[in-house]
Amino acid sequence: MKETINIYSANGAQPYPPLTRSGQKELGTGSMFQEILCTFVPLTTKKMETVLKEGMTYTSELVVEQQHTAMALGSGDMPVLATPMMVALMENAAMKAVASALPEGMSTVGGQIQTSHLAPTALGGKVKAIATLEKVDRKKLFFSVAAYEGDKLLGKGEHLRFIVEREKFLPK
Repeated sequence: MKETINIYSANGAQPYPPLTRSGQKELGTGSMFQEILCTFVPLTTKKMETVLKEGMTYTSELVVEQQHTAMALGSGDMPVLATPMMVALMENAAMKAVASALPEGMSTVGGQIQTSHLAPTALGGKVKAIATLEKVDRKKLFFSVAAYEGDKLLGKGEHLRFIVEREKFLPK
């Protein structure tokens, strides 16, 4: 996808040649302002909304082992799937549902999750978490999430993720 950006001065003249972008690579030269502006163009919300579509879904799976239990994680004292592990599996599914559709250098981070944990899963149980993108609001992504063991509903809820630039998000 190619995009041309025109920068105009206050009097309407165009003092700089148009800067053309192809994907993430900058082509041509221009003022520092043009280069800075161009850096932000691929991150506009309109572009995100055209790439991210409601209904995108992903399923993450896990076989419950000792390290996934409430005893191992300290969230309980029984050898069953820990709620924090179920939540992590739900977040993983949401992250992967949109990961391949994001521009290079972008990722998502969890912001909020509201979920229930309705039934236990013993060691050896096969758990799947399904996340579906329900709404895109600029850089906010709203998911419905659910976890199952076979046909048995283990938990369900809502999850909010934010689109971030990896470089800017990580502490220096």
